[in-house]
Amino acid sequence: MRSRGWLLLAVGIAVMATASAWAPQQPELITTGGACQLAACGTLEDPERWRRAWWLWWVGAAVALPAAAVVVRGRPAPRWPVVLLLLVVVPVLLGGVAILAMVVSLFTSVHGAATTAMVCALLPAVAAVSGWVKGST
Repeated sequence: MRSRGWLLLAVGIAVMATASAWAPQQPELITTGGACQLAACGTLEDPERWRRAWWLWWVGAAVALPAAAVVVRGRPAPRWPVVLLLLVVVPVLLGGVAILAMVVSLFTSVHGAATTAMVCALLPAVAAVSGWVKGST
C-alpha cells in the first residue's frame, strides 16, 4: 500500500505542477504591474484556461493529500520541548515558503504559488500529523 501511496503522491504533485505550468500568468499573486504587459491590468489573458487549470490543480491536490497521509509511518507524538521548538521554527519556515511561493508565482502563475505552498507546507504537515496519529494508536 505504501508503494502505491508514493506513486499517488508523485502523480498528484506532477498534476499540480503541470496545471501550474499550463495556467496563464494572470492574475499575479501580488500585483506588481508585470502582468499588465501581457494583458490589461486586472484581466485574465485566458480566463477559461485559468479556470480549467484550477480544476486540474484541485485534482492533483485531491490525489496528493491522502497519499501524504498513507506513506508516512507511525511515530510517537512529540514531547513538549519539541513542541516548543516547533512553535518557533514553523512560523519562520512558513515565512520562507511564502516568499518562495511569491517568487514561483512570478515565473508560473498563482497556481505555481499554490503548488509551492502545498508541497512545502501542507503535505509535510499532513504527513507529520498522520504519523503522530498512527503512532498513538
